[in-house]
Amino acid sequence: MPAGVVAAVTGDPAAISEHLISSPTIRKVSLTGSVRVGQHLMGLAARNMAAISLELGGHGPVIICDDVDVAAVARLCALTKFRNAGQVCISPTRFLVPSSIHDEFLSVFTEVARELTLGDGTADAVDVGPLCSRRRHDDFAALVDDAVAQGAVATAGARSVAHALGGHFYEPTVLHDIPAGARILTEEPFGPVALVIEYDDLDDAVARANSTDYGLAGYIFTTSLDRARLLSDRVRAGMLGINSFLVSTAVAPFSGVGLSGLGAENGTEGIEHYLHPKSVVTGFPAELS
Repeated sequence: MPAGVVAAVTGDPAAISEHLISSPTIRKVSLTGSVRVGQHLMGLAARNMAAISLELGGHGPVIICDDVDVAAVARLCALTKFRNAGQVCISPTRFLVPSSIHDEFLSVFTEVARELTLGDGTADAVDVGPLCSRRRHDDFAALVDDAVAQGAVATAGARSVAHALGGHFYEPTVLHDIPAGARILTEEPFGPVALVIEYDDLDDAVARANSTDYGLAGYIFTTSLDRARLLSDRVRAGMLGINSFLVSTAVAPFSGVGLSGLGAENGTEGIEHYLHPKSVVTGFPAELS
């Protein structure tokens, strides 16, 4: 990059953002972060009517249909869920499974979760690294503890190993039979936990998928094109993966709805928010006479 095009400023985030965004020089703000911080920065940008795009939290629903290869899908879901210890904004979190295949899905998913190795994320033999900070570890643990205290059943994990491993480690966790009042159903956990939720029919699955204020990424697994079309129309999300968790690409908009954000990254849609349309209307000279 040419000198002066990119700059990094370190220090107190609140003071830096207040100073920069309050300046009329700043005409565009982009954030990837939490809902709370996004709402705050949106208020700062509004003072000078600066454009802002926000990629915030998510609580990714995964609707599993009863026509899939259960073991293969469960294994893929488990391996994807615990990537980067679940600290991925589009991480699948709520796995909605029909009653007819629930037990098999849960069994395979749990088996994979229990086989994962925790440790230094740069080591070859390690599958899951630590959470990014003590605060993230403690907030995440509080959500899991709340669910278990209310009656959720853990088939894997639900246990901090921070002391044993000397870092902010938490075991890959699988919960089911989660009570409706558990905070983890509506608050983004952003950590290594999978919520396996049984549903009765597709209407029930859609209602559960859309039951949070988030709407970043959602996923559907089915062998039926008709079901894929129906569900992709009804699930409230900025991005949907059909039989795939690969929803982020440079050529397609990366965006959310609801509390998950405004605007888009990637694709032509990501560029448009950095531009401003300008109309120039020209009359003919004869009109001046």
